[in-house]
Formats: sequence, C-alpha cells, structure tokens
Amino acid sequence: MRVLIVDDHPDTADMLQLLLRAAGHDVRVAYRGAEAIEIALEQIPELAFVDLQLPDMTGYAVAKQLRKQCGRRVNIVGFTGGDARQLPFSGTFDQHAIKPVTAARLYQLIDVAREAIKVA
Repeated sequence: MRVLIVDDHPDTADMLQLLLRAAGHDVRVAYRGAEAIEIALEQIPELAFVDLQLPDMTGYAVAKQLRKQCGRRVNIVGFTGGDARQLPFSGTFDQHAIKPVTAARLYQLIDVAREAIKVA
C-alpha cells in the first residue's frame, strides 16, 4: 500500500516508517501538515496516519484536506499520544490509534484499510 505518515515527532514517524517498509509498503513521511498535503498531491496515499497535534495545523485540518483532495481513496487513521476521547470521528477519520501503537494494532489498521480499498 501507499502509506503517508504525518507526525511531528521524528522518532515516532521514522519507527513507523521502518515497520511499514519492512512489511513491503511504499511509505512517505511528513513532519508538518502542509508538507503532508503536498506529498498527497504528488501521490495519493491509500492509508494515512495523521497525528492530531502538529506544529503548523491540526490533524483534523490535515485529514479534511486529504479527504477533499483524495476522497474516499485514502483511509485516514487519527493518531494521538493522548486520550482516545480526543478522536471524535465525525467523518474525519476512518480509524484511530493511540501511540505507542503495537505491531498487532498496526497490522489490524492496515487490514481494515485494505478491505476498505477493495470495497471502494
């Protein structure tokens, strides 16, 4: 899958990138929201992990822009190190995850995204 990781914490983003690349996915990383939107314009991701708290814009704003640009072709995971109650879906995110994410949860998120792509 084409995966976009949006997280301002390089250690988190880079570790997730390593895990996903090791599993055979094509992964791009953005450390800021505006950068993520530019990357998505170049190549539409099938799965995006979007941190809620970014330095230049909220994860919600990034997700809304991704949805506007990519439509339902991208499965968006709201990603936070905080409380799960910060993740009201309201149509913005398809899935959510609490950091640090376990490998089992990561692969579950990928499986759900894969199934959503098949349906779309």
